[in-house]
Amino acid sequence: LVLAVHALQTACAAAGWAKLYHFPLFSSSRVVQTIVELGITDVEIVPLKYKELKEEPYLSVNPHGTVPAYHEEGGLVLLESAAIVTYLCEKYDVERRLLPSDPVQRARYYQFAHYAPATLYSKAGALYVHAWEFRDGSPGEKRRSQGAIDSNKQWLKDHFV
Repeated sequence: LVLAVHALQTACAAAGWAKLYHFPLFSSSRVVQTIVELGITDVEIVPLKYKELKEEPYLSVNPHGTVPAYHEEGGLVLLESAAIVTYLCEKYDVERRLLPSDPVQRARYYQFAHYAPATLYSKAGALYVHAWEFRDGSPGEKRRSQGAIDSNKQWLKDHFV
C-alpha cells in the first residue's frame, strides 16, 4: 500500500487539481485505500502532521481541523470519509466494482459506508483515546477510563470475534 500510494502521489503531483488531506491511521485512510483500489491518478494525497490539522492553511480547507478533507479545483470540498469515498466511486468506478449499480447491493454499500464512521469508529475511537492518548505518563492520563476501555473492547469482541 505504501508503494502504491507513493506511485500515485508521484503521478498526481503533475496533475494536482484535486487533493485529499490525510493523517495516517485516521478515517482518511479509507479514502486513500479507495484511491489506490481504483487507480486514481489525479488526486494528490497530502499527508499532514497532527499539529497541521489545527493550523492554517489547512483550517481554511476544513475549519473543523479533522481529516479527511477532499478539495477539488472549482471549489468542491467534502469532509466526511463516506461522502468522499462515495463521490470518488461515482466519479471513477466505471466498472462498478466498489459501488454496485444494483439497488440492493448499493443499499448494502451505503449501510456499511455509514456504519463504519457512525458506529464502529465511535467504539474503536474511544478505545484508542482511552488506551493510547490517555495512557500512563501522557498529559491526558487523568482522563483515562478503564471502564471505557473495557466496555469498548467487549463491544468490538462481541461484534467481530
